[in-house]
Amino acid sequence: MVIKKACVFDVDGVLIYADERIRRAKQLASALKKDYRDFLYKEELIQFDVPRPVGIKLLKEKARWCSIIVLTGRPKEFFDLTLKEITNLVEVRPELVLMRDSKEGSVVRAKLALIKKLIKKGYEIEEIHDDDVNFLHEVRNEYPQIKLFYHIHDRYVVLR
Repeated sequence: MVIKKACVFDVDGVLIYADERIRRAKQLASALKKDYRDFLYKEELIQFDVPRPVGIKLLKEKARWCSIIVLTGRPKEFFDLTLKEITNLVEVRPELVLMRDSKEGSVVRAKLALIKKLIKKGYEIEEIHDDDVNFLHEVRNEYPQIKLFYHIHDRYVVLR
């Protein structure tokens, strides 16, 4: 089996700022008395996402020496929309885009399962960039050798 070095990046909160989209989805949901997640990935609202410079800069630096894999908690049914957004905003086409099955419960568990699949496929995950500290702590418990980048606001912290 060929081993490929990989760096894994989340989308919302790492490569893009989704705050305005989330705010508008909640506003719309409140007005219509629905769950905001019903509106979260509508194309009309995705247009409010903006690139997150620190995440994109890191992704471009890492792309020089490792395969770029996007691993997001977004449901699979929004794959095309997500790939289009990443390609347009980030200007890098990742090797793989992995998304959770919307039938899976916890985003953390779903993302951990996808990490396991990557490792089984022969990827040596060097780094994970995410804005969910709980997910990163779970990764640390199972894979202490992976370097973890916790993205928060306009910066990141390397977790020890």
